[in-house]
Amino acid sequence: MVVTIILDIDGVSYVCRTFENESIQINKLVASIDNLGSQGTITRQSFRLPLIGGLLEAIGDVTDPSQSAKVNLNKSIKGRILVDGFERFFGSFFVVNTTKGDSKEVEMIFQGNETDLKATLSNITMAELCDGETIAYNYTEIQPYFYEPYQYMVNNGYLWPVIDYGDKFTYDDNASVGYVNELFEVNFKPAITLQKLFDLMPINITVNNMQQIMHQCILLHNNKNKIPVLTTSPLDNTGFFLNITDLTLSGNQSATKVTWSAVSLYNQVSAPNWSIQNSRYTAPVSGTYTFSFEGDIDFVYGSATGIARIGYVIETGSTLNSAASLNRIIVYSNTGTTSHNREFSVNLIAGQSIYLQYTSIDVGSATFKTNFYFRLLQAPALNANSLVDVPANCPKLTAWDIFRTVAIQSNAQIISNPDGTYEMTPFVDWIEDNSEVIILDDIIEDGVDVQIKPFSVQGAKSIRLGYKENDDFYSKQYKELKNENFGEKFIENTGTELAKNELKIEVPISTIPSVLVDFSQAVIPKMVDSSGNLIVGKPTILQTNYDVEGTQITNKAFTDFTFTLKSLFNNAVSAIVTNVPFIGNWRFQNGGYDETDNNFGQSLSYWSSVGYPSQNLYERYWKTYLEETYSEQSREIKMNIKLNRNQIDGLKFNEKFYYKNTLLRLVKLEGISLTSNQPATATFMKRFTIFPTDIATYYPYDVINSIVQWKVSADNSSVGDGSGETPTVEASANAYGFFYDSNQDIATQSGQILIT
Repeated sequence: MVVTIILDIDGVSYVCRTFENESIQINKLVASIDNLGSQGTITRQSFRLPLIGGLLEAIGDVTDPSQSAKVNLNKSIKGRILVDGFERFFGSFFVVNTTKGDSKEVEMIFQGNETDLKATLSNITMAELCDGETIAYNYTEIQPYFYEPYQYMVNNGYLWPVIDYGDKFTYDDNASVGYVNELFEVNFKPAITLQKLFDLMPINITVNNMQQIMHQCILLHNNKNKIPVLTTSPLDNTGFFLNITDLTLSGNQSATKVTWSAVSLYNQVSAPNWSIQNSRYTAPVSGTYTFSFEGDIDFVYGSATGIARIGYVIETGSTLNSAASLNRIIVYSNTGTTSHNREFSVNLIAGQSIYLQYTSIDVGSATFKTNFYFRLLQAPALNANSLVDVPANCPKLTAWDIFRTVAIQSNAQIISNPDGTYEMTPFVDWIEDNSEVIILDDIIEDGVDVQIKPFSVQGAKSIRLGYKENDDFYSKQYKELKNENFGEKFIENTGTELAKNELKIEVPISTIPSVLVDFSQAVIPKMVDSSGNLIVGKPTILQTNYDVEGTQITNKAFTDFTFTLKSLFNNAVSAIVTNVPFIGNWRFQNGGYDETDNNFGQSLSYWSSVGYPSQNLYERYWKTYLEETYSEQSREIKMNIKLNRNQIDGLKFNEKFYYKNTLLRLVKLEGISLTSNQPATATFMKRFTIFPTDIATYYPYDVINSIVQWKVSADNSSVGDGSGETPTVEASANAYGFFYDSNQDIATQSGQILIT
């Protein structure tokens, strides 16, 4: 057989070397996220190539430091491996070493195309992935989300979740701040679904059997502002009042408003905020506003004790919030003409007004000369034409981080298709999705020992699955109370006494607990610190709740957060919202034993002590794999097998392999010859099912009013709550992680409501 290596550079193919009658081997691994993430690619081989001919022409004399390489040696070089003229492997070559002696050689590592997935996605930030994406930031855009949230999410790929960004939401009508009555555009930031992000990927990736995971979203929040970064400018709301003739105020003046005769605007969209009639500016949105007044003022004093003051006044409606005497900008006690350019900044709440006020005692007159200005220099960027600039609001993540999040949550296998597309399928589905049976007893190499060893030799003492720790108050309190991150599953002891290490499987994004809103049963996330103030937090995934088939769940998927949605720009529109989509790790706020939980393990909640779902990510996606790999019955089996080239190329790694009537799964092939049909070394893991009878006498099948209901493991007959069977119930409760109530001789699922 003849093996040929070809490099493809800028559309030109270079034949680098042909191997004939040499032992050229390659390795293949199962396509798991672990292998891709560590660059332990599915197909991998190193080659030593003479630096002559096509290779020299392609990359230059890289053994000579005085010469520049023709390619970037830090980057991959696309290439192919041909066997007997047929293209067998596509991927990338990396230069790892060069030698120069009697001849010049280059050592290169070949990695199959599946590694390109990580290389490509790691170089794309989430902001770059979302380049050009915008969403209207107004009532017309937001209201449909609360009317038909599922349809809005599917059509647009975005959500408008209710989150406390330092608003201190409460239903206590005596509260001085935070009372939930009317919410406006500025109370919301959007979130983008994982499905939308996958649709934006530069690589076609199909996700199978995990629609519920793809409905989760990443919060578009990366700063300490309550509103998102917009496409409009902070200058759009700016402008100034001015006088086109002198304005003279004579004698003693008590809290007199400075009036204006004209207004000039940077953008006419802000016209409703400027009132010549009332000589005041009204803030369209909460935030920091920077003002100045500029021009000449003539003062004429009536006595030596005369004094005049200029200040600003902030009002909410007709209610005085701050008097000019407390906000003095200038105090005068001398006659004369002075020129001014004074700048000041204030925090205004949407709807508040500001104007200049003049007071005087024993002053003859004050004349505000022609072209005296009251100018707004900078304001929050929001106006009726604002769009959310999606890339500018993206947290610091890469496309690879997003891909890994889905892969780790679902323990996905990644399948590379010949057309360059990819598929992701949960291991629990992928491993069963192949009916082909291969009897290893028939193809094992004669005279070579079969090695069988418990995985404790290279396994793990403990296993931890979870999310990155977040910075919000409730995540930190959870860790303080439970000594583990919110959403985590910790297997403290796998049973091995040899291995001492901990296997840590961590999603590169944080999650966030949902919390009760004061004086209500509504549950929402709160992106706040211990004082209730807004924080940036870590990149955060929001666990939205729609069913596996992708349809909206009735009112069970909502929480009772009631408010009137209004617009800052159109007083004629409003909508009464009686509930909002529930955001939380449980599928429903009320939970349910058979329901799903998008955390890895059972995390005590801040709103309920009952109803904990049993179907968390560990149970749904990871339990079978980890038990087969790290438990007492785990076995690693290594043998040499005889398969021809076509058989090896056709392996999907989820075939059903049998050895001595024992079911195995293939995890690695080493030493696959490209030039002959020599046996390859195969590594398998034993497959098995841990039955209820292996765990305890009883197994749980339901929880009613917090009381665990049991069935007999041996025959599936129901024994109700099992009361009266003290040793058996207690042992079964301990085996399955329930609390045993010795007073009532029952097991309960009751946890604690976390109160801070």
